[in-house]
Amino acid sequence: MRSIGIITVIAALALFLQGTVFRMFLPDSSVVPNLLLTVVAYLAFHDPSLHGLLISFFLGLCLDLGSGVLVGPWAGGFVVVFIILSSMTQRIFVDSPLTAFTAVLIGSVIAQVVFVVLSMQFREFEFEWTTGVTRLTLEALFSAFCAPICFALLRKLRLIRVSRLV
Repeated sequence: MRSIGIITVIAALALFLQGTVFRMFLPDSSVVPNLLLTVVAYLAFHDPSLHGLLISFFLGLCLDLGSGVLVGPWAGGFVVVFIILSSMTQRIFVDSPLTAFTAVLIGSVIAQVVFVVLSMQFREFEFEWTTGVTRLTLEALFSAFCAPICFALLRKLRLIRVSRLV
């Protein structure tokens, strides 16, 4: 129960940071790091269970509600990323900063592709490939560079009790 409360506070803080603070520092840019995706990657590595999957869905739903576009595309993207990353947790060294960087980089690309595909199903808009791919790449890189720092902070909070065998 304690971890759900902490993750809710982290989700609110991440939404606040990426929705207001980062936009204030980067006013001309539409690209900001996706901190909630970093939390999803952390959960996939340290809590690969149904509990972690439900929290990932909740985090995606929070981002959907915060963006005000559609309800569901980010939630779907976060669930897909969680499933892919949690299936690899036993095969890679999850405490490495390089692993955090790579996982969030790949996860960000996957989540954004799922978001665009689901959004195109329910809302008509023209997708410009040059700006879309540039924005996707920059946001994935920004998120990936923030990932090792976020993983270190989340590890210090000790959200998940490590009880699995290594």
